Amino acid sequence: MNAETSATRAIAFDVAALVLLRAALSIAAIRGGFVSVSDDDFSRTVIAEAFAHAPKLDPSGTSWLPFPFWITGLSMMALGRTIAVAKFVSWTLGTLGMGALYVTLRTAGVPRVASAFAIALTLLLPWNLWLGVAAVPESYCAYFAAVAIVSASRTDEPIHAFALGLLGAAALSRYEVWPVCFVVALIQLAKAWKRTRLRSRHALCALLATAGPVLWLVWNRVSHGEFLHSLKRVSRFRHAVGADVGSTLEKALFFPRLLLAEHPILLGLAAVALVHALVRSTSSLATRARLFTTLAALTAVLAFLAYGNVRDGAPTHHAERALLPVAFLLVILVADAGSVAIRSLTRSRSAREAWAFAFLVFGSVVAMRGTLSALASPPGTGPSEERATQIARGLALRSENPKHVVVEPCAFEHFALIAAFGAPDRVEVRAASGRPVARDCPLLAGTE
Repeated sequence: MNAETSATRAIAFDVAALVLLRAALSIAAIRGGFVSVSDDDFSRTVIAEAFAHAPKLDPSGTSWLPFPFWITGLSMMALGRTIAVAKFVSWTLGTLGMGALYVTLRTAGVPRVASAFAIALTLLLPWNLWLGVAAVPESYCAYFAAVAIVSASRTDEPIHAFALGLLGAAALSRYEVWPVCFVVALIQLAKAWKRTRLRSRHALCALLATAGPVLWLVWNRVSHGEFLHSLKRVSRFRHAVGADVGSTLEKALFFPRLLLAEHPILLGLAAVALVHALVRSTSSLATRARLFTTLAALTAVLAFLAYGNVRDGAPTHHAERALLPVAFLLVILVADAGSVAIRSLTRSRSAREAWAFAFLVFGSVVAMRGTLSALASPPGTGPSEERATQIARGLALRSENPKHVVVEPCAFEHFALIAAFGAPDRVEVRAASGRPVARDCPLLAGTE
C-alpha cells in the first residue's frame, strides 16, 4: 500500500467516524426534546412546500435567500412535502459540509489530529447541535463558508471549484456568509496581483466568489425597486416587533458581547494559540496564510453582524445562530494554531503525540460539559414556543386530506400546523388575532 492510498483510507475512516458522532449527537438532541428553534423553522418548511408545488425563482418573495427553498423543495418533489424531509435535507447538507471541511483541512496541510479535533469541536457546539437537526440552513452554511476560507488560504493555487460552489450556496442561504465571499474575493485578487501564473483564473474565482451577493442585490433591485430591499424589510420587521431598542453603541457591541458570552474559553484558547503561532519562527508560510485568512474572515463576519445590528438588519430571534460561522472559524484557529504550538514546544514525535492527546482530551471535556448542559434546555421548548400540539393537528388534517383549510393565527404558530399538513396551497390564512399563543392556536375557521 503506497502513502497516497494509506492517506485516503485514513481520511475516509475519519470522516466515517465523524459522521457517526454527528448522528449520535443529533439523536441525543432529538431525544432531549428539541423540535425547532422558532416558528421560522416551520415558515421555511412551508415556503419549501409551496416551492415543491409551484416552483419559482424567489420562493419567499421577501427577504429570505432562496437556496434552502430550492434544494428542500426539489427534495420534497421526490420524497414528499413533510417536516421530516426538510430536516433531513438540512442534516444531510450539514454532514456533507462537515466532511468537506475535514478533507479541506487535511489537504491544506493541517495535521490529522488537529483536523479531527476541529470537526469534533464544531459538532459539540450546542447551537450547531440544534441547528443541525432543524429545518434551517445555518449549520451547513457555516461549514460551507469555512471550507471556502480554508481552500482560499492556500498560497499556491486558486480556491477549489467545489469550495466556490459551496460558498455560492451558502451566500444564497444566509446573509452572514456575505463577508466571507468578499474576503475570498480579495484573497484571489491579491494572488492575481502578485502572480502572472493563473492570473486570469484567480480573477475569475474572485468574480465567482461575489456572484451570490451581487446577483441577489440585483434581483432585489429588479423585483422590488431597490438593492437593499431585503435589509429594509428586516429593519421594518424589527421595528414592528420592538427589537430595535438600544443606543448605537449598544447595538454595535451586541454581537461581540454575545460571542464573548457564548464562547469565552474558545476565544481565550484562540487568542493564546494564535499569538504563539505567529511569533514562533517554526510556523510555515502556508500556516501563517491560513491563520491570517481565518482571522480576517471571522473579523469580517463579526463586523458585518455589528453593522447590521446598528442598521436593525440583524436576526430578530436567537441571534446566537448568526454567530455560528464565527464559532467555526474560531475552532479552526484553535486547532490549527494549537498544532503549531505543540510542534514548536516539543522535539520528539512521542512528546508531540502526548501533548496533542492532552489538548484533545481537555478541549473535548470542556466542550462536552457545555453540550450536556445545553441538551437539558434546548430552544423552542418554552410554554409559548413548543409546537407539538400544532404539529399533531396538522398531521390530523393531513390524514383527513381536506381540499381547503381556513386558519386564524394568534401570531406565527400556524406555520407549524401548515408545515405538518404539507399543502400550503390549500390553506387560507386570515389576519392574526394577536392574542397570546396557546395550545388552541391557530383557530380552524373552516375546512372543506
